[in-house]
Amino acid sequence: MATVKMSGTLRETMVKNAQEIFEVRIRLVENESPVHGDEIWDCMFSQYQTHIDGLPDFMYDTKDSINVRSIEWVEEAFDRVKDVSIDKRFALSEPKPFFSRSDSSLGSGCFNYDGYRYSSWRGLTIDASHHAWKPIVDKLTTWADKLESIRAEQNEYRRIVSRIVDAYNTLAPLLKEYPALWDLVPQETKDRHLVVPEKRKATKVELDVDVNKINAITARAKLTGGL
Repeated sequence: MATVKMSGTLRETMVKNAQEIFEVRIRLVENESPVHGDEIWDCMFSQYQTHIDGLPDFMYDTKDSINVRSIEWVEEAFDRVKDVSIDKRFALSEPKPFFSRSDSSLGSGCFNYDGYRYSSWRGLTIDASHHAWKPIVDKLTTWADKLESIRAEQNEYRRIVSRIVDAYNTLAPLLKEYPALWDLVPQETKDRHLVVPEKRKATKVELDVDVNKINAITARAKLTGGL
């Protein structure tokens, strides 16, 4: 094995690859539809269906999807607004009417009596405490929590890999201690690493890192198409 130095570029590439192996899992969750757009529209407008049917079409906009921006609730004990970002567009089964309402100018933590704020350019913000929205809020927050969990795992793995690559001056001893990180090494560096024998014995680096966790994350990335 050649003596391949851990250059700044190699370190950056390995850390970048550590982050990217989670992207397949993230995209799979992002592409899920925890609720249908029709459920959201019904919660906003179905109680006014009779009135809507009697309106001429120039009085409303027609859209084939709706963007849910976030879910908010006020933590009264702390007198602050907490929110869960959704930032996802949901398709409707057919184009449906939408109305510009004065509540679009309401501030954070404020909602209309139907439990939401909406504007065509900002999207929909839902009042988590409104009873009519509870089934949708439960589905959306479960979905958002799953996505956040993967991102948290991604950030932790990236941090661990960053610590490891910063602790070594050459590649061979790093791979001897953490062989699962071979998959994060760019191909041209792998080729160079395999050409010439390592000339000198490296000093062992001691890190408080769970090797089994690294192996498990790498194995899962391979199974889900991340590597």
